[in-house]
Amino acid sequence: MNWKMRNWIIWVGFVAGLVCIPLATNNYYQYIINLIFVNFLVALGLAIMLGYCGQFVFASAGFMGIGAYTAGLCMVHLGMPYWLALICAVLVGLVFAVFLGFIGLRLSRYYLAISTMAFTLAMRFFYVNAKVVTFGPSGFNIPFPKLFGFGFNTDRRVYYIVLFVVLILAILSRNILRSKVGRAFVAIRDNEDVAAAGSISVRQYKMLALAMGGVLGSAAGALYCVVLGRITPEEFGMGAILLHFLIVVIGGLGTFLGLIISSILITILPEVLRAFAELQEVLYGGIIILIILFGPEGIYGLVQKYSPVKWREKMYGDV
Repeated sequence: MNWKMRNWIIWVGFVAGLVCIPLATNNYYQYIINLIFVNFLVALGLAIMLGYCGQFVFASAGFMGIGAYTAGLCMVHLGMPYWLALICAVLVGLVFAVFLGFIGLRLSRYYLAISTMAFTLAMRFFYVNAKVVTFGPSGFNIPFPKLFGFGFNTDRRVYYIVLFVVLILAILSRNILRSKVGRAFVAIRDNEDVAAAGSISVRQYKMLALAMGGVLGSAAGALYCVVLGRITPEEFGMGAILLHFLIVVIGGLGTFLGLIISSILITILPEVLRAFAELQEVLYGGIIILIILFGPEGIYGLVQKYSPVKWREKMYGDV
């Protein structure tokens, strides 16, 4: 059996295992699993902007909110089916990403970080105060998605929507990052002047990275609204930015596997520590300190360092 056939068998088995997950879970565990997938998708968008392209863009929560509100409001105000609302959410997120890119990418590093955080806070301000459109600070309920009369009205059924969208976008993103686009991202991250001297259009590739982050973030938001069944502005503030950044840093800035591990860890920890809510921030801070001291390349770096099996994926841009 050649290696291509073996890889196909592994991937088919992996996808089959994902499809069968709802058969072994109750509604509560299924809800947590759905959140893990959503957090992975939005963190992937941030990792592309920050880890691969090296741009200090902290607009993941802003894009997520745009996707959630666009999809939810299209369903509530316009009566759109969820599938069409999801497409609208992605397109609106893309438009906002391009708009933000034209303005923000003229800035550098810390100024870019501050401006993109301000963008997220401005969007949250809009959700709170545009009550006629967004229902204000109390938020609103999201209708259950339907397809050909079949209602996705349980966490197990919603999971298949989440799984389908996340797999498609993750595979597309990985293929892009393993192409010349990914190599250009890494070159820009390492040294913009050298990349420009090598005939790489730095501004265009920065814009592309931001567009990918916007698409992934808004798609994650559109999934998030049906996973929760209700959205409020509080879901898309500074706390969400810190959560997404934590997932990316703990996992490792340039790896898919690291993002998967950290998404699972950071999503499950609040549930495990629900009875000790006051300790959550202390624990998160302790995890960051430990990662900085013993694994500055994230969880995946630790796995690579201490595992007897040398993984094929490399840190910081295996493209």
